[in-house]
Amino acid sequence: MDTNRSNTEFIEHYGTKKMDLDEKKYMPWIKIGICLLFYGITMLIQFQFQFLFGINIGGIAAQFQVMISTYLVISVKKQGYLIAISMNMVVSVMVAFVVFGNGNTNAIPGVIVPICTIITISIISFYEKGLDAKLEEVSQQKKELADLYEELTTSEKEIIKQNILMTKYDNEIKKREIRENYFAYIDILTELPNRKMIIEKLDQFVEIARNEKINFAVVFMDLDDFKRINTSEGYRIGDLLLKEIVARIKSEIHEDDIMGRLVSDEFALIIRRNLEEEEIYEYVERIRLVLSECFIVEKMEFNISASFGISIFPRDGINSEELLNYSNIAMYKANAVK
Repeated sequence: MDTNRSNTEFIEHYGTKKMDLDEKKYMPWIKIGICLLFYGITMLIQFQFQFLFGINIGGIAAQFQVMISTYLVISVKKQGYLIAISMNMVVSVMVAFVVFGNGNTNAIPGVIVPICTIITISIISFYEKGLDAKLEEVSQQKKELADLYEELTTSEKEIIKQNILMTKYDNEIKKREIRENYFAYIDILTELPNRKMIIEKLDQFVEIARNEKINFAVVFMDLDDFKRINTSEGYRIGDLLLKEIVARIKSEIHEDDIMGRLVSDEFALIIRRNLEEEEIYEYVERIRLVLSECFIVEKMEFNISASFGISIFPRDGINSEELLNYSNIAMYKANAVK
């Protein structure tokens, strides 16, 4: 049912389009035929009034003939212009025979009017061609503008698309830079600041402490015999245990202080607060005690101890290297006393 309906609609549409094309094709010739008919009728009426009634209506007929000729030139253009020229030339020749053959000078206007009509419609045709050329030029410019607008629209879409891609790439680059900076300053396993970041922070605090005339401390921490656990239990267990150790130490660290991982089982704690030496020892002792509690990793128990070394700015060092070296030496001395 739907197929038959579609076929019927297609046939009706095609038939309508064909009729429109046929009308456009034959309409100029229909107009020409009607104009020729009226032109002939005016000539016939003119001659009948002249010869039957002796009344000269040449002026009236000439006006109708001028209007018909003008309509042909404007309405049908090229074919109309040629036919209008032909009609007026035929009339002027016919009247000329009457004038020169019969010596009827009263018919002279019948020669002049068609010639003037030919001149008039030629001028109209000339300007009409110029107008058509201008219209064609305007139409071409309009088409070019439409094409240019389409190109600009396409270009704008491409630019928007490129901007979206560039924004995406820029975001990806920024994310990559952030990730690279993160890995450059953060220890992946423990998520603590690494050695590079600890040294940079120390340099910053040294500058601040020097300007503000304040003290701060650096604590060096080393997990005793931790390498033995890696050897006996494997690095996976060692890494899990290390995370537990870091989490427990961080629970005791003040929020203003910074803890970082220097190497595998060595850590540094920067005490930014201006504490007395006795307060620093108590602070470190709390960390030692929390580490002495048993750790359980995958149902295995581990007892951990650590050695500590302390350096104080500016007494034990005036830069990051001196402070770390002093606290490291102090840690080894304390470890030797055990």
